[in-house]
Amino acid sequence: MRRFIAFLQLVLLVSACTTRRSVPPTFISHLSCAEVLTHIAAHSSGITFTSRNGRMYGMDSDAKITLRGNNQTELTEFGFAPQTYHGTYSVDSSGAIRVSLRNYPSKWPSMYLYNDKQGAILYPVDQDPSFRMGGRAGAVTSSDMAPYWPFRQTK
Repeated sequence: MRRFIAFLQLVLLVSACTTRRSVPPTFISHLSCAEVLTHIAAHSSGITFTSRNGRMYGMDSDAKITLRGNNQTELTEFGFAPQTYHGTYSVDSSGAIRVSLRNYPSKWPSMYLYNDKQGAILYPVDQDPSFRMGGRAGAVTSSDMAPYWPFRQTK
């Protein structure tokens, strides 16, 4: 049993050392309030961003957020079964997107919208790249997966 525990500790240590970390896009500036509103308005059916830089892994740690031109938003978390939360968003004078979701068990972070060479991404204002558990009872991730943030525009 001691050998098993020692082996498990070694595996967890190596896994923690090899996990890729999300890096905030400090090399580019976030969009202004007017630019954010223009970007959203340019997509009549709304814009959807997917966690892990736009890649769905089919795991219970995937998420999508959609912003619509009428200040309505929808967050879908994929866990044992998909759970969708509806709410509203606003864009403050700094360009931060603030989301309010009905019945969501925690607070969703304010986000900035950035444009990079591959398109638009969302990243938390507080630059905390951690996974958001939300309404999930648990989630599985691996070091082979891209970090949870940024959320990349996929639609």
